[in-house]
Amino acid sequence: MRAFIAIDIPSEIKDRIGELINECKDIKYSQVKYVEIENLHITLKFLGEIEKDTLGPLLDDFSKISPPVTALSIFSAGAFPGMDLPKVAWVGIRENTSFSKAFEEIENVAQKYGFIPEERDFHPHITIARIKGRVVNEWVKVIKKYSSFEFGNFVPDGFSIYKSDLNKFGPVYTRLAFFPFKEDPHGK
Repeated sequence: MRAFIAIDIPSEIKDRIGELINECKDIKYSQVKYVEIENLHITLKFLGEIEKDTLGPLLDDFSKISPPVTALSIFSAGAFPGMDLPKVAWVGIRENTSFSKAFEEIENVAQKYGFIPEERDFHPHITIARIKGRVVNEWVKVIKKYSSFEFGNFVPDGFSIYKSDLNKFGPVYTRLAFFPFKEDPHGK
């Protein structure tokens, strides 16, 4: 099964991101595939195909970690690799040391099971669209309009492993397990 590790986003922040997505959709650029608002999340690690016999021990090891995480600030919008020829549109997350440490702990457990570590630096974000081809200037203007926008803050309560099933309408995510974070003793 295809699986990934993610943090869920509160509905009020999803709604604010949805306003950006809907504004982009109004431009009617057909080569952009938007993420459904209910599917928005912060991906920590894409695991890819995972064998069912690996799942139990992996979940057991994830249950043993519980890093503290402080409030995440959902801020700005942009595109990878850049606005000149974007491939992925995103909403960003301000740098957060405790969140980066949580990612490292999750990455260490995943490596133990043979999952390849990320080669790129950890830059948490929320994917809002995937782009094929060129975008029109009006679309770029909408993304730039949100480049300094504050979507909100929240303290994540934990991380989940999701199964991803692809169908003709898009991906369907099913939560397989949830692992709580502990409260940060230094506050939010």
